[in-house]
Amino acid sequence: MWKLALLSKVVPAFGALAKESCSSGSPDEISGDAQDCHSDIMLIGYALSVSRGKRISGLSEETLIWLLEALEARFPSKSRARAMARFNFNPFRGAVTERPGERQFPCLSVLARSIENRNLGGFDACFGILDQSGELHKEYLECFGSGISIFHSKERKSGHRRAKFLDRVNIAQTQSSSSGIPT
Repeated sequence: MWKLALLSKVVPAFGALAKESCSSGSPDEISGDAQDCHSDIMLIGYALSVSRGKRISGLSEETLIWLLEALEARFPSKSRARAMARFNFNPFRGAVTERPGERQFPCLSVLARSIENRNLGGFDACFGILDQSGELHKEYLECFGSGISIFHSKERKSGHRRAKFLDRVNIAQTQSSSSGIPT
């Protein structure tokens, strides 16, 4: 299932991004939300590593799409526009092998390729989100480039806006953990 394969590549990077927000000196409420997000991402990663790309019982297709959309929305609008332009037809590029979901989740797809180019990510890496070394943590953050945070500026100011993102991550974590995978 391509959605789980895409998630397996990007979830360790989002784990690093959430962990970065935990220790960024943000106000307690934001730091607490970042810790909750990191915990949920870590548990999603654990479920992904156990699944090895096979369907996770309990995790609905709709929730999986919501999670991917929520992660895609972490990127600023300019990044999304640049990523979309990458997949527009260009006769000088020649034949380009397009992977499933690249048009639907262009920023996540670009991030996944960046992670792959560094030989990072994958189902095994999902298991080790909690134990990422400082060097690995830094390498995942470099894949994002600059200007990316687990929470947008408007979300940092509004708990209600933050909750929209956190709810999607938490629902995905709850469904993937309820599939009989021990947490």
